[in-house]
Amino acid sequence: MTRSYIVSQILGGYLACAGVYFPFRYLFLQIEDVMQQRGVLDELQFTPQGPSGVFAFYVPLGQTVWGAWLSEFLAVNHSTQYVVVMFAH
Repeated sequence: MTRSYIVSQILGGYLACAGVYFPFRYLFLQIEDVMQQRGVLDELQFTPQGPSGVFAFYVPLGQTVWGAWLSEFLAVNHSTQYVVVMFAH
């Protein structure tokens, strides 16, 4: 049961990323071309300001890892409670 849940979560994450990437692939490629021409692609690729910021959670400058964890924990906890309440009735 636990193994199937973990696999489902990972697969769902990949499918969600694909659902964002493929409809807008042409825009991502254009953005990367412009960033490459300006010489900032390598510097910004894996930051919140770069194209990868759409798919990954990067801790903003000045925020601690603890603060990022707490923010994500509260968001997940709140959304889980919302789903449980919606399906409980």
